[in-house]
Amino acid sequence: MYRCGPHPDNSLTRTSEFLLFNSLSPTTITAYKSAFQSYKSFVMQVYGRNTPLFPPLLTHLVSFIAHCYQMNLAVSTTLTTLSALSFIFKLSASEDLTQHFLIKKMIQGFKNAKPTCDPRPPITPVILGKLIQALPFTTDSIFSKTMLHAMVVLVFCAFLRVGEITKTHNKKSHYLLFRNVASGIDANNRGVIDITLPHFKHSKFSTTIHLQQNRPNSLLCPYKTLLDYIFIRKHSSPGSPLFSFMDDSPVLRHYFTTQLRAALLFCKLDLVRYQAHSFRIGAATTAAATGYTEVQIQKMSRWNSDAFKKYIRIPSITLG
Repeated sequence: MYRCGPHPDNSLTRTSEFLLFNSLSPTTITAYKSAFQSYKSFVMQVYGRNTPLFPPLLTHLVSFIAHCYQMNLAVSTTLTTLSALSFIFKLSASEDLTQHFLIKKMIQGFKNAKPTCDPRPPITPVILGKLIQALPFTTDSIFSKTMLHAMVVLVFCAFLRVGEITKTHNKKSHYLLFRNVASGIDANNRGVIDITLPHFKHSKFSTTIHLQQNRPNSLLCPYKTLLDYIFIRKHSSPGSPLFSFMDDSPVLRHYFTTQLRAALLFCKLDLVRYQAHSFRIGAATTAAATGYTEVQIQKMSRWNSDAFKKYIRIPSITLG
């Protein structure tokens, strides 16, 4: 697809292709292929099967966006497709027409005509505290309460996705193991927790999240709550799931969301609007309200785009 001249050795071609595609995660590659296929099918259907796709034509892209609008696709879906096309256009050494003035104005018109609003409100520190206080009334054991307390605090403070601490039905499900966590004391005599994610959504590279002890509010302290859980859990091996039951079976996402719903119900909060992802929305909102920059929030939350901006709900937050 890309044009950089013939190689003297086929092995160099294979290696260059490997390096290019290794820059993307498998899920991103799959999404990009699907997006390009939809664009290709549209061009062939409207302009003829023998229509060349490269170099890309502005007329084709303009018509394709109009088609997405007529098909009642969401703006976010269309933007995801354009991101894929942008990568492919640049990979083919063509002009990135997705950045053309006309395309940008069409997308702006798309947004104005179909405004979207994420209905999920943020789980703020105040709400998080209420959920934690509800656990003794919604769980059936001290162990469950201690574990769920650590889970909700960690997923909030570390900007984690729920799928990163629980097992899902996805065959490629990856969740934190006991060996991914290390605790210690820093130079200021404060407890610290290091959470190492071997890989995560949109990335195959590891990253380490540093969390400090929060002494003023032990209820929301990731250091204290996680160590309390580890003390009672007594993991049998470094390879055990971090959040697991005494038989080493990992906590399922379904179990976590069921327990979350029970706590939300106890607190008389909306079960439809508050979702597991409300923790990340709340973390981003809280960080923005306390003065973190957009660059810092993007790094902390591990978003590789500016998608995090739609999660920041400053008017709705109450810090506690």
